[in-house]
Amino acid sequence: MTNVFNDKLAEIGKVYVEQNNQVCNEIDGSVDAVTHANEQRDIARKLAKAKRDEADQIEATAEREYQTALTTATTALISVRQQLAAGQMVTGSTATPQPRNTKAKPKLIVGEEDAA
Repeated sequence: MTNVFNDKLAEIGKVYVEQNNQVCNEIDGSVDAVTHANEQRDIARKLAKAKRDEADQIEATAEREYQTALTTATTALISVRQQLAAGQMVTGSTATPQPRNTKAKPKLIVGEEDAA
């Protein structure tokens, strides 16, 4: 009877060890999966940050180019307006430049003569 009891006890111990090893292996696998996922997340975050930084640089460059073009266009328009007002620019027009503060009569648009 003692041998049967010892055999059953040994069998229970063996099953316990096998199940314990299986549980430990599953836990280790889960920990490895979490560790790997964390590493991949860190890589993805770094990549996303780099792309955001690159996008910010592209946007800043585009904004600088836009502001430069706007400034250049505005400066050119002001210069042309000043030259026209001073009579320094030949435009092919025979009209005399009007002072800025006068209220000139609006010109009729082609086709409006009949309506007036």
